[in-house]
Amino acid sequence: MDRVAFFAAVLNGDDVAVDDALDDGFPVDARNRAGFTALHRAAANGRMRVMEVLLRHGAPVDLKAKGQTPAQAAARAGHGAAVARLIAAGATPPRPSNTGIVARSHKRPPRCLEGLSPTPMLEYVIDGLGPEFMDDTAWFSLACPCGEEVFTVTGEVDAGFLSEVGDACLHDCLDRIWLTCVGCDREALVFDPAQHGYDAEVDREEGLALSIGEGLEPVIWGCGICGERHGKVLTGFAYPEDPDTYRGRTGPDRFEVFILRLTCGACGAVERPVGASCA
Repeated sequence: MDRVAFFAAVLNGDDVAVDDALDDGFPVDARNRAGFTALHRAAANGRMRVMEVLLRHGAPVDLKAKGQTPAQAAARAGHGAAVARLIAAGATPPRPSNTGIVARSHKRPPRCLEGLSPTPMLEYVIDGLGPEFMDDTAWFSLACPCGEEVFTVTGEVDAGFLSEVGDACLHDCLDRIWLTCVGCDREALVFDPAQHGYDAEVDREEGLALSIGEGLEPVIWGCGICGERHGKVLTGFAYPEDPDTYRGRTGPDRFEVFILRLTCGACGAVERPVGASCA
């Protein structure tokens, strides 16, 4: 198995394929083109079975990539179970290090939330994690100006990729992401590569995407448990420790990762369909 296929298996949660590749000699500490190890990617996406395979094969739990350990990657994405498992495996618990920019973001949310009545989550617990762990991520609950808190979420996926896999989800999104209020049908664009950038090379490395900006088709989020297509939305913005200006953006707009977490409006299941690395 080559590196692209291996990291695709990690992200897709294919623990059997990952286990087979490691048994065949694929290095457990190999990095993708962006510099992340498989444990970083599994932890950041809550792939618990893949994490167990990687840990069994001796994956280093405190190895840093772009300044963060796998536990920090899991914490910033709100995957409490992954953080707990890594700590149990000997990882250093995440500690507050970047609270200043988060506080500023809570006072002045990123511009992409304009018109969505963002409410800062100051005393929050997400998947068992509180502010003491998710110190570099500013979280907001969203509501439409009409008062509705339930949305459908639509992203754009490469049409060639869509025809190749037959079915796609927001994990495969390469372009714009917008919310539609179920009460009044008002639409709000919350992520746009033209404004925020997108680290498309990371997804190409993991076999997720073919191109960006052309030949795009809309994909609506559906609950992985019951298939319902609407829910309450939490959005998170993870910030780098430095510099003060990131990719030409300043203040709360200089986030490097955009995250969506949805609570299904029918069955209450919680999913994280979007975790876009900006470029």
